[in-house]
Amino acid sequence: MTTPKYNEYQYKVNYNDHFETPLIAYQDILPLLDAIQPSSDSSNNENQESLRACHILYDPYYCDGQTKRHMQTLGFSKVQHEKRDFYNDIEKNQVPEYHTFLTNPPYSGDHKEKCVRYAISKLRPKQVGSMITDGKKVLINDKDDSDNGNEVCVNDSDGMAKPFFILMPNYVACRNYFRTAILSGIKDSDQADPLDILYVVPSTPYEYDHPEGTGHDQPPFSSIWFCGIPSDRVQSAKKAFRKAHEGKSYSPRLVSTLAELKELGCVPTMKRKNLKQRLKSKLKLHKLGTTNVNATAKLFQTNTPTIASSQNTKENSLMASSRKRNSKYRDENGTRKKKRF
Repeated sequence: MTTPKYNEYQYKVNYNDHFETPLIAYQDILPLLDAIQPSSDSSNNENQESLRACHILYDPYYCDGQTKRHMQTLGFSKVQHEKRDFYNDIEKNQVPEYHTFLTNPPYSGDHKEKCVRYAISKLRPKQVGSMITDGKKVLINDKDDSDNGNEVCVNDSDGMAKPFFILMPNYVACRNYFRTAILSGIKDSDQADPLDILYVVPSTPYEYDHPEGTGHDQPPFSSIWFCGIPSDRVQSAKKAFRKAHEGKSYSPRLVSTLAELKELGCVPTMKRKNLKQRLKSKLKLHKLGTTNVNATAKLFQTNTPTIASSQNTKENSLMASSRKRNSKYRDENGTRKKKRF
């Protein structure tokens, strides 16, 4: 495996986005990939290996090419996965032909939002003509006369529904941009969970590898597969998935709704605290830990003054650093330079 050189990319990259998807993640969705593969005739006698070889996958987000290598070991020889600018290809109508969209997008910036909007537009090309998602217009037309930089233009030449499999943090399932996107083109406005959207939850958290061997293997959140299945293949895909994993221990789960994800504890149910609230909680936990240390020291009567003094000094230092953080009114020593009023 070669280490990527970040100055060789044709687009801006983030070092922390370059974590490769493990092989087990692709194996978890293999029954679904087989169920939606573009077989021309269900009565033919082609074996699974030859069908996978004809299935064209597309992963536009390139790190060091491991996606293609993993999928080739599973029998998918046609994988569109090159070091190209995905958004530029969309704008210039140069996206390669493919059957299934399969990717683990960068988690920084608005990559997740753009990826979801694009995938939904290709899953429902006939229902979605021109839609508004999260305040950003997504055009599914051949021509675009607007210069709005927030627009994503998609030209769907064949009009066929293209499945997608996107590996993202579990919290995306609760985000407004995702909920809005998956309801695009749905006639029933009261439908909270479209039938063509499924989720695959791994039995154990996926471990990611950085090409340079840096960072933590496990992210501070759990990842799940967000799957878009053409409506006429949803039931057969569910059946194939359950058959493949039936009777196996530690197998992934196939989930159909957000409510079910919450019941299973697969997504966060509490709103994330803002920076100030998180810092306050951290200080509170640190203070609680200090109190426990002091209580233990007093119980055994060993170096109580020293421990208490050390802990108090550490606590005061942490609180002082938090007060100084991002303050334009204090100098580097924490002294206020200017009165607030």
